[in-house]
Amino acid sequence: MNKKEIVKTQNLTIDYSSLTVVINSTKEEIKISLNEANLLFLLYSNPNKIYTKDEIYTQCWEDGSVANSVVTQTISLLRKKFLTHNISIIDTIKNKGYKSGDRLLVKPIKRFYFLLFSVLILVSLFLIFPIFKQVAPNSITQNLNKVSDNIYMLSTSKPIDITKLNIQPNYLYFLHLGEDKLSISQCLFIEHKCNDVTNKIIFLETTENNVETLINQNLANELKQDNHPIIQNDTDQDGNFNLHTNVQFTSNNDKDYIAFATYNFYFNFQEDKSYDLDMSINISESGYNGKYTYFSDFKAKFDKDTLISNVINEDEQSSLIQHGHIEDQTKLKMFPKTFKNDNKYNYLHFYIIDKGFSLTYSEQQDISFIVKEFY
Repeated sequence: MNKKEIVKTQNLTIDYSSLTVVINSTKEEIKISLNEANLLFLLYSNPNKIYTKDEIYTQCWEDGSVANSVVTQTISLLRKKFLTHNISIIDTIKNKGYKSGDRLLVKPIKRFYFLLFSVLILVSLFLIFPIFKQVAPNSITQNLNKVSDNIYMLSTSKPIDITKLNIQPNYLYFLHLGEDKLSISQCLFIEHKCNDVTNKIIFLETTENNVETLINQNLANELKQDNHPIIQNDTDQDGNFNLHTNVQFTSNNDKDYIAFATYNFYFNFQEDKSYDLDMSINISESGYNGKYTYFSDFKAKFDKDTLISNVINEDEQSSLIQHGHIEDQTKLKMFPKTFKNDNKYNYLHFYIIDKGFSLTYSEQQDISFIVKEFY
């Protein structure tokens, strides 16, 4: 080592030639011995290196005239000397050796207040934690409005000129125009019952298309009457109920894109009057060879007066099981657009169409579709 070198750290300036150490913050000067200077220069010239006792002894006591126990004695003396100035001068690394310390210590009186202050902060955080704890936001205010004899629109929908729509008798139409998706649902309504249902959702990726034209292009006119309607109950004997539907997805920007999704919601009644909600969505779409299934477990609070269910993803985890592989990532729209930005909280709004069918609106996804109830 260079005996005339000066080593300056964040808290110390070690001067070998004058055998002094200056504390930078207070300018206090501490005298050290030659052996102490040798030891400090070794450690502080290589601040990240750990030295064994034998390595320190070999490099700092080159003549070997004393036992290597002098290393621990010198370190002990240095620690005592700098402890009075609230400096941790040398650190012990368990089972390895020693390295430079260069740390300011909290004075005993200040340490007491520091600990007291820390305790007060922790208590305060504990008391005010409920204020900052993430809570479910309020559901939006929404209604299903009848805008013509057989057209219904959600009140949160953007305007649609229904006079331009090619509608048919005996059909009910349910429309919702969101920020980037258009939801179109139909059912063949005979004898006050939905007999056949279609759900279509269009990703609005450009503003070039006229919304009314898009709706007309996607209206179905071949729905069939169900000759064997299922008699529905409010719930099964345990209070459980299930919802099922199929939805087709297309894009107004990519005419070759198409996706099909089967939604299943299983509401299982619990002793605390909430529901465990198991949701699964089986999906096939352009760009994917095969199918994949998105599913998650939720906690649901279903208000039967408002027909709104607060859905909570308590562990904020969902799963995706693949039964195939991605062929073209750029063509995929269902996963990135519909599920990727899952939040912990969601609200599902239900609007009764008849005894067996309801229109469901998801606040999180901003889409609506008709679901069939079964028990």
